[in-house]
Amino acid sequence: MKKINLVLALSVAVGLIACHNTPATTNKVVSQSHIQGVYKGTLPCADCSGIETTVTLNNDKTYEKLEKYLGKDNANFQEKGTFAFTNDKKQIILTDSSQTKTYYAIDKNQIILLGNDGKPSSLPMADQYRLSKVQ
Repeated sequence: MKKINLVLALSVAVGLIACHNTPATTNKVVSQSHIQGVYKGTLPCADCSGIETTVTLNNDKTYEKLEKYLGKDNANFQEKGTFAFTNDKKQIILTDSSQTKTYYAIDKNQIILLGNDGKPSSLPMADQYRLSKVQ
């Protein structure tokens, strides 16, 4: 009986720890018309002051991403491609011309950059990977 209680307590503790490190996202299903728009923010950067990022999601399921590495000369990048919703409509996947995928979670009027596996980061700065809708 003590073993069962110990296993149950450990399972609950592991579940709580795992939930603690993920950004909060809404369970609300988002339509394409609600997600389209312009999202902006400054993302963390290891070797610069930040990455000023703008993602524009268009009505025709295309996107444009502009990145400016702050404090670096000639460090502006532009990317274009298409986007799609995941089956549960809680994430969008941006696919550029070279078929590289970038994952974002949808959270109200924000999108949150995810890892290459489509999962939230467990890093302490994970909450700083948000872009807010401005249009």
